[in-house]
Amino acid sequence: DVANAEACGALKIVVALSAGFVDDIGLGSNTKGALMLFWGTSVRDSTLFESCEMADLITTCFGGRIRKCAEAFIKIVLAGKTVFPLPTLNTINYLELLLN
Repeated sequence: DVANAEACGALKIVVALSAGFVDDIGLGSNTKGALMLFWGTSVRDSTLFESCEMADLITTCFGGRIRKCAEAFIKIVLAGKTVFPLPTLNTINYLELLLN
């Protein structure tokens, strides 16, 4: 089931970015949980509900570097600063320096 596992991995990145946006805007844990639940119910495949995929989703949404990158990006956007080129996962420290 390689194709479904890769599709779930790609969707996990989108959900993790959304979780970072939710965290920085301050919408709270319930909103993040609803976002994860919506993603989980929209994928109708048993691959997602295996423990490894669900645990990976939860870990990424609550502490992964993708979420941290999205959170730092939103802080810069809300501060009115311009970010070019767009940040990658390797530029999180650079983004945090721009805020100080």
